[in-house]
Amino acid sequence: MDETTAKQGAPVTDQRDTAADSIMIPKARFDEINERRKAAEAELQSMLAEKKAQEDTEAAKRGEFDSVLGRLKQELATATEKAGQWDVYQADRREALLSKLTDDDKGLADGLSLIKLEQLVSRLTSETQKQPGTVTAKPGASGGSITLTPEQIRDGVRQHGLKFLKENAAVLQGKT
Repeated sequence: MDETTAKQGAPVTDQRDTAADSIMIPKARFDEINERRKAAEAELQSMLAEKKAQEDTEAAKRGEFDSVLGRLKQELATATEKAGQWDVYQADRREALLSKLTDDDKGLADGLSLIKLEQLVSRLTSETQKQPGTVTAKPGASGGSITLTPEQIRDGVRQHGLKFLKENAAVLQGKT
């Protein structure tokens, strides 16, 4: 055995680990395998449901109604509990969303599904947040009030540059 190998343990190699490179799977191949897996899982679920239904009919034929009835009662209890939890969640979420609306907007929300209500609240709150304060000049010697929106300010600066800013400095600072 070589002394450098004995002192350091295993010899050091500069080559990349080919096992790590072989782990990479092309996307097309991954998608193909993933679709096959999903199809197999769907088929398994349908086969399990079919088997369960077949067992129920066989049990009913044998007169084992009690076992079938017991299992169905258990499933009903579980489903009822989940439905109750969903109803509580929906009511809480609806209340939280409606609290973000004004009284006028609450009239629009009556009868909407939870998803549509969330979309309405999102739209209404984003519109109020998007509207930055407009610059309004106070009435002064000019006799009127001038309001410039941010879009007008941007357009004026693009078209006229510093000249626009100098001419409208008083309006932009709210002094006129």
